[in-house]
Amino acid sequence: MMHSKVVRAFCESVLRYGLVSANAGEPPTTSFVSVILQPKNESKLRQGLLSFFDGESMEHATGDDLAEDEEEYLPYVCVKVPILAGD
Repeated sequence: MMHSKVVRAFCESVLRYGLVSANAGEPPTTSFVSVILQPKNESKLRQGLLSFFDGESMEHATGDDLAEDEEEYLPYVCVKVPILAGD
């Protein structure tokens, strides 16, 4: 299950933010970092992430995009993973 969540997060990030080409004529690449967090206060974590990214990828979203999307549009991809406690 964890593997499919990581693949989902990667695919969503590429589909949402695209691939970036560093130099003209080079094939596009992607910069991807996956982090697993278990916050005590989710709202503080989200506020911190929003201030860190400072809405830099929100410039691609228009009002119509935000209204049609069922999920909240954020400048990062967030996939919730249920953490199972071991016996």
